[in-house]
Amino acid sequence: MSFIQQTEAYYSHKREVNELKKSENVFDHHFVFDADDLSNILSHFQEEHIAISLLAQMGGIEGISYALRTDMISGLGKDEIADPDSFSHRRTLFGSNEESAKPPVPFLLLCWEELKDPMLRILLIAAFISTITGAIQHPADGWIDGLAILMAVVIVVSVGGINNYQKELQFRKQETGAIQHPADGWIDGLAILMAVVIVVSVGGINNYQKELQFRKQEAESKKKFCIVLRGGEEKQIAFGDVVVGDLVVLRDGFTIPADGIFVLGTENLKAQEAGLTGESRELSKNRFHPLLMKGTNIVSGEGLMIAVAVGDKTEWGRLMAKLTDDRDSTPLQDKLEVMGAHIGWLGIVVAVILFLVLTIYWAIDDQSNAVENLLLFFIIAVTIVVVAVPEGLPLAVTISLAYSMKKMLCDNNFVRHLQACETMGNATTICSDKTGTLTTNKMSVSKCHMYGNTAYFQALPSSSELSQTAYQRVSIAICVNTKSFQDEPKSDIERAAIREGRMKAPLTGGNQTDCAMLQWVIDLGASNYKEIRETNPVTKFFPFDSKVKRSSVLCRDSMEDKSKFVMYVKGAAEQILSLCTQCMTKEGHAETLTEKHTNSILSAMDAMTRSGLRCLAVCYRSYRVDEIPFKSTVSYKLEDNDAECLFTDMTWICCVGIADPVRPEVPDAVATCQRAGIVVRMVTGDHLETAKHIAKQCGILTCSDHVCMTGGEFRELSDADKKRLLPRLRVLARSKPADKEELVIWYKTQNEPQDIVAVTGDGANDALALKNADVGLSMGIQGTDVAKEASDIIIMDDNFASIEKTVMWGRSVYDNIRKFVQFQLTVNVTALTISLIGAFYTHAALLDRHPFKKDSHLITKCLWRFILGHSLYQLTALILTLLFGIQWLDIDDSESARDEHNRNIHHMTVVFNVFVWMQIFNEVNARKVTNDRNVFVGILRNAIFWLIIIVSVIAQILLVQWFGAFAQTTALRLVDWGYCMVWGAGTLIWHQIVISVPVDMNDGIQIVESERLFKREPEFTAELKVTVEPPTSTTLN
Repeated sequence: MSFIQQTEAYYSHKREVNELKKSENVFDHHFVFDADDLSNILSHFQEEHIAISLLAQMGGIEGISYALRTDMISGLGKDEIADPDSFSHRRTLFGSNEESAKPPVPFLLLCWEELKDPMLRILLIAAFISTITGAIQHPADGWIDGLAILMAVVIVVSVGGINNYQKELQFRKQETGAIQHPADGWIDGLAILMAVVIVVSVGGINNYQKELQFRKQEAESKKKFCIVLRGGEEKQIAFGDVVVGDLVVLRDGFTIPADGIFVLGTENLKAQEAGLTGESRELSKNRFHPLLMKGTNIVSGEGLMIAVAVGDKTEWGRLMAKLTDDRDSTPLQDKLEVMGAHIGWLGIVVAVILFLVLTIYWAIDDQSNAVENLLLFFIIAVTIVVVAVPEGLPLAVTISLAYSMKKMLCDNNFVRHLQACETMGNATTICSDKTGTLTTNKMSVSKCHMYGNTAYFQALPSSSELSQTAYQRVSIAICVNTKSFQDEPKSDIERAAIREGRMKAPLTGGNQTDCAMLQWVIDLGASNYKEIRETNPVTKFFPFDSKVKRSSVLCRDSMEDKSKFVMYVKGAAEQILSLCTQCMTKEGHAETLTEKHTNSILSAMDAMTRSGLRCLAVCYRSYRVDEIPFKSTVSYKLEDNDAECLFTDMTWICCVGIADPVRPEVPDAVATCQRAGIVVRMVTGDHLETAKHIAKQCGILTCSDHVCMTGGEFRELSDADKKRLLPRLRVLARSKPADKEELVIWYKTQNEPQDIVAVTGDGANDALALKNADVGLSMGIQGTDVAKEASDIIIMDDNFASIEKTVMWGRSVYDNIRKFVQFQLTVNVTALTISLIGAFYTHAALLDRHPFKKDSHLITKCLWRFILGHSLYQLTALILTLLFGIQWLDIDDSESARDEHNRNIHHMTVVFNVFVWMQIFNEVNARKVTNDRNVFVGILRNAIFWLIIIVSVIAQILLVQWFGAFAQTTALRLVDWGYCMVWGAGTLIWHQIVISVPVDMNDGIQIVESERLFKREPEFTAELKVTVEPPTSTTLN
């Protein structure tokens, strides 16, 4: 690489260090390394030996800082601070610290996506042909623009009424074989075009607004700040203002704003890279481990780093760039596409046959007016295609999805991809995280074992049960060895609730374990924890070390001999026990740790671990000054390596069991999902035993047949083992992000039958699993920006119960579409059939059922029964009215009652009215897609349904009674209206006969073997009781 050669040249010629800084300003400086050179180091952050080798070739941190014109003590020079253009120059060379955000999808592109619907394409083609042929026949078009606007408004307001009118209008044209009406030849085509425009606009606008809303939320979440050294002074700046060469200050709790290299820091400087790698370990940062990554967090210590990569050049930026919005089509999209194709081809076949038949009849009977008649036959054929296609379906799907999306937002589900609504409804597997989703992520001490022989499993001890000495030792040991503190109440209501004991003051700082331990001693009575810390100042702090699984503090002994020091140690119980040779008694004194004590402690630890608790222990030891290898007895400086000899012969205080309580609403939500035929599986990085216990509490692990395994075991499975075990898998513990991704792909492609998989994720490392799932669910609180970008739905409260709501709304969408399909296709079948005849006639229990299969047809046998059954009734009513309506209703059929095309307008109006009233009443029947006989259940609660019915009725009355010139109708008598309504109401009675025809009600449904998959055994279900801790958040009763 060229940068290596250049760097070697600097040092082989032995140039003075200051010579690299001789440039008078940043604009004249030769930076040596470009953005790709610097970014290349950090791209090997998971292969640290390669990164360190590259760094060494570039002259180490000194070579980097010199080349970037950065002082390793004071940061960027004062001359750059005084000139704002200098920062612009650095951004020009190395980039800005902002990822190239994907711009919102253009509105026109979203509209184009909507036009990919095959039914809309068929309608567009038919509309253009109808418009052109109509214009050729009747060029007078003075009032068409106004009519088009009116048609658009009417279609939006009353889809049902106007759709019925259009269908009946087409069928009435066919009855006499004549479609001429004055000066409106292309109105029908224009009306279809307006319907398509409305569908495209509704979908496009909704997607566009949704995209803008997500970008706005994302922008708010990115407003973060950091501290840098510039000109020797600390300055707080936004993440986006960091430039390559900045000296960034690192402190406990800070988020790293850019990829950087360690310059200097304390011995306990540690970072957690869970957001990037998924590993929750705290990693030491020093000259031997110098890489610091953007988006990760400092968990202890202080230090400085030099920013070497920003924006798209960071590892975080590269990961974001890999995420694309290319997704497989959803099951509903596939089903609608298949149905649209079948309908389109059916309409085309029927239209071609009809055109040929009419042409043959014309050729045999009368060969006059060839052009006019052939054009007429062609328009009739096009009309058949238009009648066959349910043009209202795309609009119904779009409106249903958009409405559900808005309702889901009220249930803490932010939908990023509209189709995810319906996909979630037929999910068969949910792979859920544990911490924060199934549990509260608020750890608390629930059990305790003290003195080596006393268990407090039913209730924790109170301060009155402890001697004064024992209480002091416990409270000091925990207060000085934790960093947490009580946060200030955010409101008067919260303050009053804390004062009245209705909630605990929230703790912040440190990790969840620290908060749990401190809360325990506060409950014991150590509300003066700040005073305890002040009276026991820490001389030496030993941060948590994953190798020895403990953290420690050395401080003056304030209880006994103040000339002595005391070490307090907190960590994994089994590790702490191995350090102890003594045990604290109830009186607070030390005695020999006997075998009986050890057995009692081990038994208590085992019981707590098996019940899903994390065991931590506390111990201490006092030292004389001469027993501690201080470097100086004046400064009391102690090196970490010299202190190892101090961790022996310690005195055991206690061990506690810390629980992350299951959210109270989760067991019911899991049970609801199982009742709905959805298998919930836990995928976590936690210990297997802990995960199994939580899974039992949630109701996920309910019998011995269920499989639990670790990620390591999962990776060793053969294909045959996977087919045998994974369908019964309930817990995957100690898993890596790659395990989750592979698991998702296996359930989607290899399981029999293939699953529709939803998966939760919160880290950047979960992005690919979220992308590969049918529905990706990211966490709104704990989720990283990368996870949110990769997901379809954001769970705003990180709660599994909210995921249950997504299933409910998804099924609502799917069933609403099925209801519309069975209603609309009944109309289409009837209109298509009667059009063919006329061409030759010269006169919520939503979650109680299992999900639908991924490859099932949208129109099941149950829907076909509805469509064909009601089509038979409607055809019978229309044919009888056509044949005998004049006689039955005593309609005047004289020459004066007919128009210029020899049509009896009164008679045709009655036929039209019968058709429409049957559709209005059939909307009531279509509310149910099952065998429910009572179609009126819940009808009074649906205001939108009643609005559509009322608008349809009003529109029909206006069309018949007052808009005769426009609709080619005539005002009817009361007896005519009564006749039409009787036929309409008859559909309600006929429906009871239709649903009596036996069909397979499980057609298309993925039958889940509930007895096997959700089997419950007593020893497992006993774990389902959830202990609810007193509220510690701002949620008040």
